[in-house]
Amino acid sequence: MLKAEEDAAPPDNESRIAEPQHDPVVSDCARPARLLPTWFVTGLAAAVVWCATAGVLGIFLLITGWYAASVVGGVASIASVAGGVATRRGLGERAHVDHVAALAAVGLATVFFVGAAAFHSEHLLIDRDPAGYITTGRSIARTHELKPKIQRGAFTGGAFGTATYGRYDPNFFPMLPVLLAMGWSVGGDTGLLLVPAALGALGVCACFALASRVVSPRAALLALAVLILAPLQLWFARDAYSELVVQVVVLGGLWLYLEARARARCGIALLSGFVVASSALARIDALGIVTGALVVVAVQWVGCDSDATPVRARRVVCSFGCSLVGGTLIALGMCYIVASNYIHSLGAEYVELVVAFGAAVIGVVAVVGIHRTHPGLGRWLAGKKYLFVG
Repeated sequence: MLKAEEDAAPPDNESRIAEPQHDPVVSDCARPARLLPTWFVTGLAAAVVWCATAGVLGIFLLITGWYAASVVGGVASIASVAGGVATRRGLGERAHVDHVAALAAVGLATVFFVGAAAFHSEHLLIDRDPAGYITTGRSIARTHELKPKIQRGAFTGGAFGTATYGRYDPNFFPMLPVLLAMGWSVGGDTGLLLVPAALGALGVCACFALASRVVSPRAALLALAVLILAPLQLWFARDAYSELVVQVVVLGGLWLYLEARARARCGIALLSGFVVASSALARIDALGIVTGALVVVAVQWVGCDSDATPVRARRVVCSFGCSLVGGTLIALGMCYIVASNYIHSLGAEYVELVVAFGAAVIGVVAVVGIHRTHPGLGRWLAGKKYLFVG
């Protein structure tokens, strides 16, 4: 009788640990999932964190009047290393990795970088946005101010809105100019002009990583190839457009969140929320992306009902949502300080985006409250697939 009970007993902890652990997001029952290797995950996480940290810290130091390229670069590098190490440790060992796909992605991104860096477009001189961003980046690097005093002359009469009361007044959000200033501080004009190409290549890698969370890494190479061949991607990477910054931090942040969600790592989810929120310092329409991410938070919250460990899964979703909202509110405040004239000129367009963001926050809180009173809501919604069509 005792022998039969011992045979029927569940396996001990050692045997459970020995069992292969598959990624819950992309694994399937037929064969083990192919994942991105640790070296790629660590490097990409470190690069994305560096961009977000350098942009946010640079703007903060410009506001306080303490801007210094060495401080921005040093702190961003420390944060980058810490983020990469934390991601490596948090995600743990990765079995069944696809080194070939990761190497191919890095190779294609390198080719893209070389092509974008070798041929600069004439739009650097004649198009409004690149010229404004590059001028502001060089100004920040040289004066350590966002709105330095300028000498009035033939080109500073204020007719084009470039000067007010003897100060240069950029009419956009300054995250990209801060990154351009860092490039100028390292390598002069050449270093500055290489920043857009580097951001474009990094955005390509982030797109590949995010796609690999949905399909296999080799199938994700198709998404990378489509993005590389897109005329706008090459155009933006040859010039200097703020869309590149949004692409890097949003795609990279969402990828980090999915990795955290798969491994139930609250710390990485917290980091990913702040990374996505930093996009609000680059463009006004990034608020629309943040609003969409909050919708994802609401859907993920109720979807945790079907997880093996719902409480642990909701902690990850909550970490991402709280850091996303908190980081965005900080970004909104910083943007108002550095670009209040620009915000006022946008009028209702900016107000509508802020209202949509506020409505999304209220909607997430409402979903969480309703779910607490109706715990089975997630399973019910999962069965109503037509609700998510379109």
